[in-house]
Amino acid sequence: MTFTRLLLAGTALAVWCASGLSEPARAAGPSSSALQIVQQKATADQDLLSGAQMGKGQASSAHDKVEEIYNAALALYQAGKFEEGLAKIGEENAIEGKSDAEQEAIDRLTFVLALHAEKSQIAQTLLDKLPGIADATKAAYLLELVRQYQSRNEWDFALAGAKRYLAIGGGEVEKAQGVIWRGYYTLHDFPNALSASLETLATKEKNGTKPEEVLLKAIRTEAKQVNDAEHVTFALSKLASYYPTPANWNDLIADTIGRPGFPKDPLAIEIFRLMRATDSLSKPVQYHDYMVLALQLGIPEEAKAVLELGTAKGALTPADTPDLARLRDKVLADTDADQKALPNSERDNAKSADGEPLVRSGLCYAALGQYDKAIPLMEHGIAKGTPDQDLSRLRLGEVYLAAGLKDKAAESLGAVRKPGAADLAKLWLVKSNQAG
Repeated sequence: MTFTRLLLAGTALAVWCASGLSEPARAAGPSSSALQIVQQKATADQDLLSGAQMGKGQASSAHDKVEEIYNAALALYQAGKFEEGLAKIGEENAIEGKSDAEQEAIDRLTFVLALHAEKSQIAQTLLDKLPGIADATKAAYLLELVRQYQSRNEWDFALAGAKRYLAIGGGEVEKAQGVIWRGYYTLHDFPNALSASLETLATKEKNGTKPEEVLLKAIRTEAKQVNDAEHVTFALSKLASYYPTPANWNDLIADTIGRPGFPKDPLAIEIFRLMRATDSLSKPVQYHDYMVLALQLGIPEEAKAVLELGTAKGALTPADTPDLARLRDKVLADTDADQKALPNSERDNAKSADGEPLVRSGLCYAALGQYDKAIPLMEHGIAKGTPDQDLSRLRLGEVYLAAGLKDKAAESLGAVRKPGAADLAKLWLVKSNQAG
């Protein structure tokens, strides 16, 4: 087989395989596949390398030696002995008088061998040098080189390769951006890591791709490292939205209520309601205090629901809650009495000067799951006016959401403006929009 035919049959196949394509049509563009490019270039070289141009009696001794080395290296490639093939093809360095076409053929096979042997910097140098490689094909090679650098934790090279891949229009944007943010993160360049991570997240959300939890946690860590409290909260919100685990919700709630000046005491029951809705109540004292607050606010039905939840989860035991028996008796007694009086209370509350009693009656019905009764009462109460309209709108938004009325919930929660209540309203909106 002649040198040129070997180039066509061997190097073309080698470059095609190295690109990771299962068939030529997978490369971007109608004529940009690695196989097509190498075949086209080999055809262009044919006049210089074929027997017609360099046949018997005309081929130089340099050509014969180059062909011998090339054939031996190609055979090693075909046998999967890439490092040996790379060493063999390197013997051509000592040969003088090679034509440009011969040098290019040598460079092409050297590139393929280096790529397979994961001699990434050799392959990178040759990729920059080889003519006639379309950007789409070059991008495919770059992505493979980036993978190799990344696997060896050579992040400076991986970062440079991924940036270049994007610069020449590589199509796997999310993958390349992922290398960039991981590279900066690993190198502890947190300002650039944060920017790259946020860009990656924006791309994923634009493409409708669910971001990995590790990306969102990285944003949180990067933001902490650069003292960017706003993006810490942003990352926690995204974690609770995409990965609504109790742990992620606990982190988000703790971040919110831990801010300076947050009115934790006046909004204590609202915090507990959010924790209950996100399955992040865990400590016996939380169930205990939640029940006590609900009783104090005249909503024993809610206290009973909390009692049943804590008991079912094993969080309420006499050992952990010494006054459990007394509290249970009070919850059950108050609930029984309130349900008997609720219809009359509803009529009396309608005559009240303000709407607060109506809102409270609505919350009692909501605790029983009777949203068809709860919502009109609360809406009527807010229309009449309450001492704290923002708090009432927050509570109505919670009930709308429990009833599955997301649009109404968004409207009510979005109208909350008072600091503290507005912060919790934003968390309820995160809950409303969370994945799954």
